[in-house]
Amino acid sequence: SGCKVSEETPEAPKPKKELSELQISACNTADEAGTCNTRLEEIGIVTKEDCCEVLGKCC
Repeated sequence: SGCKVSEETPEAPKPKKELSELQISACNTADEAGTCNTRLEEIGIVTKEDCCEVLGKCC
């Protein structure tokens, strides 16, 4: 069956998202204030998913 390339090759890691100072600040503030689902959505500059993925906030 020939030389098959291993299917267990790990996928290349996704590049980590870069957040601006403003976005980081918004994540931190929302996380501390417990407003990840409300205020963060209203402001609309960053998603709570990004906060969680990049900063470990709002998870």
